[in-house]
Amino acid sequence: MPNWCSNSLIIQGTILELNEIKKLVAAEETVFSFNNIVPLKTNTLSEAVEKWGVKWDLDEHTYITEDPEPLNNSKNYLEGLSENEECQAYEIGQSITTLAYSFSTPWSPADKVLEALSKLFPKVHLELYYEEEGMGLHGVMEFYGGKTIRILELPDRILDEDSNEYLNQDEIDQKIESNEGYLDWDSISDTLENLGVYRVTS
Repeated sequence: MPNWCSNSLIIQGTILELNEIKKLVAAEETVFSFNNIVPLKTNTLSEAVEKWGVKWDLDEHTYITEDPEPLNNSKNYLEGLSENEECQAYEIGQSITTLAYSFSTPWSPADKVLEALSKLFPKVHLELYYEEEGMGLHGVMEFYGGKTIRILELPDRILDEDSNEYLNQDEIDQKIESNEGYLDWDSISDTLENLGVYRVTS
């Protein structure tokens, strides 16, 4: 039985791009399939870890938590529209909006498959918030342009400069809460940076 890692994936891009992502990742048994992004050849656990970052694909317990309005910007859709209507459709398709998913992965986040998704959609911004309570693992990853552009990790222990002693997980959480007033993922990045737990990938 694995320790399950909770993931919240926020994808920002145009409606057209997000619709393409929704179509790509959707499978019969789940709304988000790693295998649709990076298909496995041997379908072994070792290959899954190598290509996805985790052992198993997602299942039916995966949810879309924020969904943009659908827009079909195909030629068939635009045919028959007036010049003004076609312009409005294009503007809607180009506006930046958000698509979000909630899912669980075994032991750790699926960073490799999300980097692969970023390579397929390099102009889309992906931000992953993850937490695995059993190992005290939580943080933020960002992907853009086919690369992992930022990783913020909160480790099990942080050296407290005031006492020169290591803080345990409860003390770390208290320090975050006192620093921000409340524990909120919208501001967790700034909190981690203030605590000195910040790593940027090249």
